[in-house]
Amino acid sequence: MKYRVPDSDANKRIDIILTECPHIHSRNQAQKLITSGQVKVDGQYPKKNQRLFSGQVIEYQIPEVTELPEPQPLPIKVVFEDKHIIVVDKSAGMVVHPSAGHQKDTLVNALLAKTSLAETGAPDRPGIVHRLDKDTSGLIVVAKTNLSYQKLVEAIKKREINRFYLVLAEGRVETEIGRIEAPIARNPKNRQQMSVHLLKGKEAITNFTVLKRYSGYTLMQVCLETGRTHQIRVHLAYFGYPVFGDKTYGRKKQSNSGLPRLDRQFLHAWKLEFYHPVTSIPLKFVSRLPKDLSSVLKYLSTHTPENHDL
Repeated sequence: MKYRVPDSDANKRIDIILTECPHIHSRNQAQKLITSGQVKVDGQYPKKNQRLFSGQVIEYQIPEVTELPEPQPLPIKVVFEDKHIIVVDKSAGMVVHPSAGHQKDTLVNALLAKTSLAETGAPDRPGIVHRLDKDTSGLIVVAKTNLSYQKLVEAIKKREINRFYLVLAEGRVETEIGRIEAPIARNPKNRQQMSVHLLKGKEAITNFTVLKRYSGYTLMQVCLETGRTHQIRVHLAYFGYPVFGDKTYGRKKQSNSGLPRLDRQFLHAWKLEFYHPVTSIPLKFVSRLPKDLSSVLKYLSTHTPENHDL
């Protein structure tokens, strides 16, 4: 694979630039590729701390993974399955696919114990065409065949798969319907986090509709047009309305001691709409709000005044 260094990345270290390239997910991975001879710059092997100029061409290879993740008979909730796709209602706390620090107990491990998955795509994430954060619950579609994988990836690129989320944001969002367009990139101060970067970020678009306002909180339906890492959480925090319970991008501690304790962000992938990748039949799935999230709304409805001017 090739990557031409843009003006915005001039004078940056190569290991930092590589983290923006497809299939490279961390600076540590980038450094390992450099030291193992999988990276060249203008035909020469670089040092891992080498700074690059605008216009230089990086060539890199991702070593093939010969072994699939280990099948594990873990409990998962399947809401739809045929020979082409499987739709799962993922529980909070489950990682979608193996990665550094999470080689087992993922959704992929569970699926491989239950069925076959597409062989197209990265070997450590077979069939995965979109993801949910570990602590985000809700619906995810996974490809079981190579054809369905290719069709689903194409549909996501064309923005033909509608992914709706229920989000409780901190603060009162005044706009009834809104659209957030703010490019997202890795946080230069913490590579494990993302941040809005107007010059160097990748296109990120989030649409929202206010469903109900409580005292100090707003329940919204959010629809993604793009699927950047942590997109909803980053966008809402950037505009001053962090997702309730988000300790990474929001408040570190829960401010209202009366609210039920929430050990994760209030973010649930509650609705999924798309055309079947092979039969073209329209499909629609809805996931009920989990108990830990619904208990927060029940408390707010009972103990805080609501706004009925929606």
